[in-house]
Amino acid sequence: MISTLALTLLVLAFVICYAITTILLIKRKPTLLWTPATIIALCSIVFYWNVYGQTGVMSPLPRLIVSVRDSLNLFLFNMNSTFGRFVNFFYLLPGQSAATQESMMVEQHFILLSGLFLCSIWTTSLLIVYFLARRFSSRLILAWNTRTQSDKPVRLFLGSDPKAISVAKSMDKGERVVIVEFPEKEFIPNKMSLFQLLRSVRSYSDTSRSIQRQVPGSLVLKARKALANCSENHFFADMGLKDLEKWASLSNTCIFLLSDDKATNLDVMRKILTFPAQIYCHAKREGVTLRMELASDHIHILDNTFLGTQALKMRQDLYPVHVVNVAKDATGAPLGYVQSPFNALICGFGQAGQGVLSFLYEFGAFVGEDKNPIISHCEVIDAKMDALSGAYLVSHPGLNPARVHFRQEQTESTRFWQDLRESIQTLNFIFVGIGDDSHNLQLALDLLDFTYRFRTSRENFLILVKLNRPSAYKETIDFYNRNFGTEGCLRTIGDLDVIWTWDNISGRKYEGQAKTFYSAYARASADPTSWEERNRSILRKPGSELSNKMEIIRKIGQDFTNSFHMDVKAVLCPPRLWINPEVAAAIPSFPDGDIHYTGDKEADKEVLEYLAIGEHIRWNAAMEAEGYAPGSVKSEDRKTLPNIREYDFLTEEVKHYDWIVVKTTLETLRSRL
Repeated sequence: MISTLALTLLVLAFVICYAITTILLIKRKPTLLWTPATIIALCSIVFYWNVYGQTGVMSPLPRLIVSVRDSLNLFLFNMNSTFGRFVNFFYLLPGQSAATQESMMVEQHFILLSGLFLCSIWTTSLLIVYFLARRFSSRLILAWNTRTQSDKPVRLFLGSDPKAISVAKSMDKGERVVIVEFPEKEFIPNKMSLFQLLRSVRSYSDTSRSIQRQVPGSLVLKARKALANCSENHFFADMGLKDLEKWASLSNTCIFLLSDDKATNLDVMRKILTFPAQIYCHAKREGVTLRMELASDHIHILDNTFLGTQALKMRQDLYPVHVVNVAKDATGAPLGYVQSPFNALICGFGQAGQGVLSFLYEFGAFVGEDKNPIISHCEVIDAKMDALSGAYLVSHPGLNPARVHFRQEQTESTRFWQDLRESIQTLNFIFVGIGDDSHNLQLALDLLDFTYRFRTSRENFLILVKLNRPSAYKETIDFYNRNFGTEGCLRTIGDLDVIWTWDNISGRKYEGQAKTFYSAYARASADPTSWEERNRSILRKPGSELSNKMEIIRKIGQDFTNSFHMDVKAVLCPPRLWINPEVAAAIPSFPDGDIHYTGDKEADKEVLEYLAIGEHIRWNAAMEAEGYAPGSVKSEDRKTLPNIREYDFLTEEVKHYDWIVVKTTLETLRSRL
């Protein structure tokens, strides 16, 4: 039998090794602390099982229950036995004295128990200290970083959801990124348990390490309370991060509320409105939220539908002009109009589906050979369409019912596939956005297979699927595109790292292009007013401030889309028209009666007129997609515009605005050469 001294040294060595191992785990991967804790718990159970067996407890179930109970008590600092109690409890049988027992075995058992107890209390203490230290260290780090004023912009993310991480990753290197993590549940509970501690450490550690890995150099802080439970009067103090008030009090600080819980985002936004920081809030941009944004200079509502539409307009490969028949002459030069309608099917009318409809409604508006709008059509289906379409139609009263049809339908239904069999030959575009990534991809692949089997030609056809993380499915998509003989037919949108970027949500990504186009437009119309001065002059106009702000938003949106739509006009326009500077120069800054082109080539004039009419058709569609409707007077707050009408019914002066857009497009395309 091993000596007491030797056993003591072995147990002591084990405890030291155990302590070192757990410290290394805390430093490298604290989520694995459950492993040594489980080992100690199992060893304790085995120890108590053997000891209780020696005391005569032979029934397995009671023996196991008390063994598990006593082993877990070690983690809760509940070793209630002194050496004497231990001996009396386990080894002194009635009518016997301690001297008659094997005292050496008792001592060795006690040494083993002491070692297990030390490992248990070390584990529990380490977990508690680690958990509390994370909060305490957040306060110290925050205090150190806010000790002095700095001109370095602060980007403060309240929450660490995927959208926040995507935006944080896209920030410029010179900006300070601060991400606050919030507990899902309030902690610490009244009664501490090992399992609660392990769960807490695991949830905190996983997200922290993931954030630091994805956003290098970011400052990750731990909040004390859940975001929704922070009060209005002591918002940052309730978080346990009161020093954040110093940053929130700076006008160049940006605070982001980007969770999918839009109600909580809006509630938190209202609580921090008194701070001058810029607030970017993920919510639906309508009703009271839109009015709050218009009434404030530091509120920015981030609407998934709007952001998705903007991202789509950057995707030239998805423009409907690529899947319709563009009219061409004998030499293959485009003639400015299209010969076939654009027909689309939208599966799923959530925020992504609404964004796709807005994009297709505008960019799928074309002029035909007869100089009238060519009839294009979007069929929109959703399993909950009755609840979705009503509110959408109320906010978009100008939509042409001949171009959009809403239907409540499930993609799993027999009717869906029967209707698709009848329409598949004339469809140009199918969008899939019915659920999560796996559901969307499954339906998209089914549609790709269906198209391969039943569509005669796979030209002029695209399937677009919404995937938050398309990189995870790239191999699968490429495989089926190749094997169904439809290279590039199945494409993706919705990548969080594309839509949720700082450039995209701030508009910075498009602003440069929009300003460039507007500057060229202003020169072409002999009005050298700058972009900024144009906006300031609108604000100075008589009338309501609300109306003026809405007009600025509308015109900035026009500037953005004009710069995007140049690529559509480039497909419809023969290169000779923009390569030759005399063509653009022949479009005067002001119309002379009904003369919008002074050149002598009738063929060029014909193409330019098609482009001008097509531009007005697109503008009508853009206004309708933004919620405007025809009206006898221009009223921004009522969202009515008198020029939402057919081209032939416009005055010659209004018609010439479309010619100026064409002139600007030609000049800008030539500048790219």
